[in-house]
Amino acid sequence: MKPVSPALISLFETNSFVMADLYTITLAGGGVTYLTSADHNLAWNGATYVSTGPLVDRSAISQKTGLEVSQVKIDLYPVAGNVLLGLPWLEAVHLGYLDAATVTIQRAFAASWSSGLAGTVMMMSGRVGETTIGRSKATLEVNSWTELLTNQMPHDYYQSSCRHVLFDAKCGLQRQGFQCDVQVIGAPSPIGFYAGGLSSFAANWFAQGSLVVASGAAATQWRSIAASSAITPQGTYIQMATPLTVEPAIGDIIYLYPGCDKTMGTCAGKFANLARFGGFPFIPAPEMAV
Repeated sequence: MKPVSPALISLFETNSFVMADLYTITLAGGGVTYLTSADHNLAWNGATYVSTGPLVDRSAISQKTGLEVSQVKIDLYPVAGNVLLGLPWLEAVHLGYLDAATVTIQRAFAASWSSGLAGTVMMMSGRVGETTIGRSKATLEVNSWTELLTNQMPHDYYQSSCRHVLFDAKCGLQRQGFQCDVQVIGAPSPIGFYAGGLSSFAANWFAQGSLVVASGAAATQWRSIAASSAITPQGTYIQMATPLTVEPAIGDIIYLYPGCDKTMGTCAGKFANLARFGGFPFIPAPEMAV
């Protein structure tokens, strides 16, 4: 049974109301988008759910009992001028901006659209799984949170590489202690730039790490780092895994964080954190079992 507010119960008893869906899309990298299936904007809980695009439609929600995974498919139809983090919607979806995003669907009710919303009923909350992109629309497959229970593994398991995430509670290292503040000094592009202010770092020291743009037109955006060069006369080249939505400019400040390949050697030599290494590199290979 879904919880319903007293105001909404009173509205239902009148047998006269209007309704529409509210979609809250929270990106894994930060940022929230509010959409509605209504033909005009709706305000609820301090947020404005826009109707001007992308236009949104969905399939029926497969409500299931127990621990089965509920699913819904959401079709997004961008119109001219619709952007997500500065990029056209279809391009942003193609680049993975909606990967692992959280989607909440609520059904909103009102006596009339001019009277404001009386309340909402939660329809579904989950995480974006597969995405499909066509010429004019993007389709998101959203799975309920019970999907996480389908992982066939215990919380901790034996493997040769470290099972911790760099800078998480089990790793124990503090991200701020490894932050490098650099300045864009050359060849800026959405996918990379030469950074100044670094010295004595080996090639790919920052590979598999991340960066956050601290100033300029792209401020607050973050990206994974695909590769980094050793220092050169032009600086240290930083290549991102996915492009920024806005090209950085000479002089912009960017925070760099190193990456970890989860090996014992890296844990000991790069981070001096061997005591917290979470892998088991000396487990015999399966073919050695008798």
